[in-house]
Amino acid sequence: VSVGVALESLLKYYRVERSQIAYLKFILEAYDGIAVLSTVDPGPGLVVLRIAPECEAEVETVLEDLRKEILIESTSGPPATALGDGTTAL
Repeated sequence: VSVGVALESLLKYYRVERSQIAYLKFILEAYDGIAVLSTVDPGPGLVVLRIAPECEAEVETVLEDLRKEILIESTSGPPATALGDGTTAL
C-alpha cells in the first residue's frame, strides 16, 4: 500500500436524456469502480461522474460507444444559483 499519495476522483458533468439516466448508471456500475454517476438535476438530465483515478480513458471509451445509442453531452457543470448575500451556490 502506497502511503502519502492522495488519489482523488475526477468530476465531469454531462447532459443525458432524462429517460436514460438509470441506464447509464447501470452500465457504469457494470464496469466495477471506474465511475460513479450522480444526478445533479433530473429535469435537464444533468449528471456528474466521479471518475476513479487513472480510469478516464476507459470511461471515455464507454461513453463514446453509448453515444451511438443515447444523447450524452459534456457540459461545464451545474449553473450557479445566485444567493441573496451575493454568493453563489452550485
